[in-house]
Amino acid sequence: MKSRGVLLTVTFCLLISLFLNGSVLCPDRDFSQNENRSLQTFPKFTASRALSGEFQSELTDYMSDQVFLRDRLISLKSKIQKLCGKRDIGGVYLLSDGSYIEKITEDDVDKALFHKNVGVVEEFFKKYESLFQKNQRQVMLVPTAGAIYGDRLPNGAAVFDQATLIETAQNELSKDTLFVPLTKTFKAGKSRRLYYKTDHHWTEDGAAVAYMQYAKVCGFSENNKKAPKTVSENFRGTLYSKVLDSAAPYDTIKLYRYKGDEDIKLKIDGSSESCGIYSMEKLKEKDQYAVFLGGNYPKATLSGGKGDGHLLIIKDSYANGFVPFLMQHYEKITLIDPRYFTGSTEAVIKSEGIDEVLFLFNMENFVAEKNLSVVLS
Repeated sequence: MKSRGVLLTVTFCLLISLFLNGSVLCPDRDFSQNENRSLQTFPKFTASRALSGEFQSELTDYMSDQVFLRDRLISLKSKIQKLCGKRDIGGVYLLSDGSYIEKITEDDVDKALFHKNVGVVEEFFKKYESLFQKNQRQVMLVPTAGAIYGDRLPNGAAVFDQATLIETAQNELSKDTLFVPLTKTFKAGKSRRLYYKTDHHWTEDGAAVAYMQYAKVCGFSENNKKAPKTVSENFRGTLYSKVLDSAAPYDTIKLYRYKGDEDIKLKIDGSSESCGIYSMEKLKEKDQYAVFLGGNYPKATLSGGKGDGHLLIIKDSYANGFVPFLMQHYEKITLIDPRYFTGSTEAVIKSEGIDEVLFLFNMENFVAEKNLSVVLS
């Protein structure tokens, strides 16, 4: 018994030494391809940052992000939790069909920020009411998988009430705003795969359903007659990266192609330019959702569409999979992402001949978006 205790103690000490030395000797990583996010590097120390607690907070994040064999430890932890019957792992709910839903509860939602963002959108439209008429002011707040597939959640699992907040936003906005309601439409069509199994984005089938509703609200004929083309069957997304379970299912990525979409010009931040709505080379990388436009940018402009006019979309990444449908109705579409954009939205509107504006966010992002008021001021 005594020798067994000594062996366990020595093994434990060796493991601790391995992880400590590995974390020290291995160079810090700036970015995690698996999680598709920047990692915390060693924080800068100043007396003021220490007194405010900012240094300590970043140091904690640094130690978590840079730990040796971090991805393997997360995977091992997930396997143990699954074996114990847990279905709430790493901020993700595991559904019985193998798919994932992000865990965001009522306690996680800043209702004051939500109402502030709705007010910011309303004030924006009032500011430009002489420039954009009723049918040129559009809002689409997209429910995420938690709002549509709530009946498939594990027993006792909770998510925030997106449907009520979407309805609240519609009521708080002017009646002259074209609001695109999607909750009922998505629930009616949820037999289709509207969201990826292991990623927080909607699929192109989900975007296609939203496009048909958008066309109906805006009063134009939708043009989506072709069947989608499968371009990947081995996609694992952002939610998989939080769990890292080797048994997780793979997702299929489909594209609704139409004649001439490869000739669309994509200009990023007023500089580099490329052809085509899709970046097919991204299908070889971890973040395969970047096949749509190549990823997210502070500002980007698509030109050479099948229609007329110039649409401005103030957006999150859900818009990337939605834009291909809209390029059949507009000649130009400019995209501004508040998470990264530091320029003047007013300057864009006045200098680039914007004809219409669409706000397109998924609800999880909209209730947490802190830069919207800055971008629109």
